[in-house]
Amino acid sequence: MSHIRGGARCPPAECLRSTCCSPRSDRAMAATAGTEGQGGADSGEAPAYKGSCFCGKVKIDIKGPVASSYACHCTVCQRLHGAPFSIHVNFARGSIVPTPESQVFLAGFDSSEKVVRYHCKVCASRVYNDIAVEGFEFVDAPVTIFERGSDGRVLAWDAVKPKCHIFYSTRVEDASDKLPKFDALMPGCEAYDPGKLHQPST
Repeated sequence: MSHIRGGARCPPAECLRSTCCSPRSDRAMAATAGTEGQGGADSGEAPAYKGSCFCGKVKIDIKGPVASSYACHCTVCQRLHGAPFSIHVNFARGSIVPTPESQVFLAGFDSSEKVVRYHCKVCASRVYNDIAVEGFEFVDAPVTIFERGSDGRVLAWDAVKPKCHIFYSTRVEDASDKLPKFDALMPGCEAYDPGKLHQPST
């Protein structure tokens, strides 16, 4: 697994926090180490979900319940995923565990000060993100990498489907569903995006 430290400044609209553009030091890649009491790598708990990149070189086991799920319209996700939005599923840190044989194919980079995004070195698929903001620490994975059934649909869809839209103020196009839509993050995430009002967009 390799890790590239970020140093380039990003446009204000892409900042998840006011300090996200400042240079940072190396931090431990704790997302793969397992967190005590959270269904980590050594817990012996059977994975609740499985996922893989496009080429299959990187496979992940996910242990523990879904914390939240949403469609993200932030400009970082739009550019990295090449799509108007991406659907992410959140879990407690330590819940996403790459399989041992996947480690050599996994790479990560700092998209902002507290966010490391991991991808496959071979096919470049986005695999998961590690968020290390105090009070809002989690790992998430795009729903598109989750295991699918013989019909091509994501397994356990009802558990992982999005419950709201976030960063809707920077959407590329309007969403016609009835899910709640927030200009920034959903309520309760003030520690991750301080100073912003989390009011639904009209």
